[in-house]
Order: sequence, then C-alpha cells, then structure tokens
Amino acid sequence: PLVGGLALRYTGFRALILYTTPAVLFLLLLTLWERAKLGPAPGAVGLRSPPVGPA
Repeated sequence: PLVGGLALRYTGFRALILYTTPAVLFLLLLTLWERAKLGPAPGAVGLRSPPVGPA
C-alpha cells in the first residue's frame, strides 16, 4: 500500500506540474502581449529602456 500511495502521489505531482506549467506560461505570454499591445509607457523610448518617471 505504501508503494502504491507513493506512486499515486508522484503521478499526482507530475500531473499538477503538467497542468500548471502551460497555464503559467500562457499567463506570462498574455501579460507580455498586453504590455506590447499597450505600447511603451510615456517617457520610455523603447521596451528595454528603464522607466524614467514614476512607476
């Protein structure tokens, strides 16, 4: 029973990782896409330039 429980826990953990990783990546892509769509903040020359005004 102990080995079965460990295997079940391991598969559950693996499934959790399999489900959360794409979701996190998708959210990251979504935020980057929204930020790129909005354009650079006023006062910024490019996306990589540090913000000059208040954050």
